[in-house]
Amino acid sequence: MGTQTGDRRRNRATIAANTAAIFAPTLWIGGVPFAAQWTFAILACVAAWTTLGSPHLGLTSGRGAPTMRRVSLRLPRGLLFVAVLSALTTLWVLPMPPAFHSFFLPQLTALRAELLPPETLQEWAPISLAPGQTLAEAARVAALGLLFYSCRQVPRASVWAALVLSASLCAVIGLIQFTLDIDELLGFYVPMDQPPQEFRPVKVLMSTFVNPNHQAGYFLLAVGTGAALIRRLLNRLAAGHASSDRRLSELALLSLLVSLLSVALMLTYSRAAMVMLAALLVITVYSVVTSGALKGSTIWVLCLPLVTLVSLFAWSRVTFAVSWSELWSLTTLEGHDKLRILSEHRNLLPFSRVIGLGRGSASDLLPLMSTTPSGRTITHVESMPLVLLLEYGAVIGAILIAAIAAWFVHAFRRRRDPASTIILATLVALCCQNLVDFNLEFSGVAAPAVALASTVAPASAVKLERTTARRWMTACTLFVLALLALSRWQGGSWASQRELVARVQRGFIDLDQALRRHPFDARLHLYASRSAIKGGDLLGAKRAANSARRLEPAAVEPHLLVAQIEQRAGNERAARVAYEAALSQIAFTPSAEFTAYLVTVLDAEQLAAVAPSDDDAFFTLARALLDRSPRHVLSMTRSRAFQAKPDPEALVLRIRAATLLADSLLATTEALHLIRIQPTESRSYQLYARAIRSDLSIVRERELQEMLADVLRRPNIPEEQRLALLLLESAIQTHDVALVRSTLDRFRRAAPPPNPRARQAVRWRTQLLKRAERLLGEPAVTDRRPTLRQPDIESDPDNGARP
Repeated sequence: MGTQTGDRRRNRATIAANTAAIFAPTLWIGGVPFAAQWTFAILACVAAWTTLGSPHLGLTSGRGAPTMRRVSLRLPRGLLFVAVLSALTTLWVLPMPPAFHSFFLPQLTALRAELLPPETLQEWAPISLAPGQTLAEAARVAALGLLFYSCRQVPRASVWAALVLSASLCAVIGLIQFTLDIDELLGFYVPMDQPPQEFRPVKVLMSTFVNPNHQAGYFLLAVGTGAALIRRLLNRLAAGHASSDRRLSELALLSLLVSLLSVALMLTYSRAAMVMLAALLVITVYSVVTSGALKGSTIWVLCLPLVTLVSLFAWSRVTFAVSWSELWSLTTLEGHDKLRILSEHRNLLPFSRVIGLGRGSASDLLPLMSTTPSGRTITHVESMPLVLLLEYGAVIGAILIAAIAAWFVHAFRRRRDPASTIILATLVALCCQNLVDFNLEFSGVAAPAVALASTVAPASAVKLERTTARRWMTACTLFVLALLALSRWQGGSWASQRELVARVQRGFIDLDQALRRHPFDARLHLYASRSAIKGGDLLGAKRAANSARRLEPAAVEPHLLVAQIEQRAGNERAARVAYEAALSQIAFTPSAEFTAYLVTVLDAEQLAAVAPSDDDAFFTLARALLDRSPRHVLSMTRSRAFQAKPDPEALVLRIRAATLLADSLLATTEALHLIRIQPTESRSYQLYARAIRSDLSIVRERELQEMLADVLRRPNIPEEQRLALLLLESAIQTHDVALVRSTLDRFRRAAPPPNPRARQAVRWRTQLLKRAERLLGEPAVTDRRPTLRQPDIESDPDNGARP
């Protein structure tokens, strides 16, 4: 078999290091945690070092010949661009004089003057609003540059195979979770996002990325890479290289993996990625058809895995109809909301017309411009070109975008074969996805994208002295590690910046120093306001709370804090205005901490006076407060329940609140009112039943039975089976055997209600039938009974709440 040469050993070491650098961020939450950033940077440095080899692995010729002193390297085009970008990013953390900020960043300087005391404006400060994140970004770009260099030194097929295998591993993990409804398969991360509930109530497909949209970009790269490997194999089959059977087995495996990755991408529900996937598959099919290597056996090998996989998922009742229906959501309110948020991000450009704001600026400035209501966190600009324009300024950002476009044009002109064309088309598809996404900000997508770009980049062959090459590599490694260490000291990652208040509380950093470093962090100003309130400084508390409200006008908490301060100061009118502004921002269900805080600072009458006028916000708040304080809900719903045209939802909330307060008279009165408004709704009778049972009166049970019997005698009663169950429950309460038997007969004949969802209703039905069986001493329901489906819990939230 021959001996192993030093070059071959070195090549294998580089392949292993490149593979590890690609695998690490994708399997570690997309490379978001700071520890994952460290790991990726170190692996990229190791991969770059392995390309230089070791003195003990050099080639020798002849007896006792010394190790070769020169090393041959391939420098891909674009490497200088990466180096300049990393150095340029580092400049954003250098302290600049106040005159520099006033001249180049006038709007930001004016905003800083509103938020901070005048004396702090005389200090030198960096351009970046988040120096730690900017340093981390500079280190990440440098590490990506080292990976860009090292992947060019090895066969391109090794890089492509590493990417396809790592993405396939992620897809298998996610599909196991998705099919078996398993959480924490990897044991260290629980995903938070969820797919559309009408498809399947499970958590997001993947557990290795924070956001499924980000992982969709990774799957898009992997599908294109698998397609390029298929095209490469077809070229070899057409040329008759190696064994045909071996090539066909490899082709079958690649076809299976591409199908698997396409399924995984569909199940991320990323609209932009699905559009790009469709375009990429069209290009792939065209390239395969025109390859000239398609024969009967090859066609079967390509199609059989795809057919098998689709059949398997069809058997598992997994359909992609919802995935494609996500595309149409762009025309709905959700799609308009996304486009609106994206358009609002443009309002940040006047802050950075010339030199930009540095990495991480959007986390603090986006709430200032976005009208997104409280409850939905927007922390990134959802467009990579806009990110470049914001972080580097309109001028430099435009130059960077033009340079990237020029690299693509040059690479397309110098492409070597159809497989390279597919890789370049894949990278273009990823860039198009990032027009409305930002997954290239994460190493889990950026690392494989850079690795792919390296394999198709034109390169120049150079020979360097091994000592010189090692000096350059040492300088690059120290630069990366120094930037990471400095970014850690400055609070480098997005997560560590979000924990800035906790660091201040623990005494790791002084509050004034933190405010000077991060003047646009609303959380810091809120903490400063609360600290001032504890110290009795209402004026300082009000100034800090107003700063937080200025930075996050669509948030609830700053308005509430301002209202509380105004109330303490005796400014009732200003307090009421602030309370109204706070509650009008509610668009999502408030947390338990928020409702507890709200009922503490406002009594029932005060809350009713400042309740939101918008119906959605009003009922969202009332439902959240129902279990916490029913008295507040009664006060809020008073005016709506006694209008000329009463609101049924307000009556429902009043009945439930009165029942919780054991006010049977009020609950039954309002329930009768609701029955008059909605005489055919089973919910009205259920609420009435709960109301009259709050005083445990048999007489009232008889009233309920008479009413239900009268309703059930009417023809074509909607939800007849629900009403029959309610009458059955009342008959069991009074031990009326005859009524139980007649109601069971009616239950058998009634049609089940539509929209099955609520498990509580199924348990309620099962318990009632068992109780009826015990009372009658015989089976309550025969085998020929119709199955009672689960009711729609969204349209009938009270159904089945009482066992």
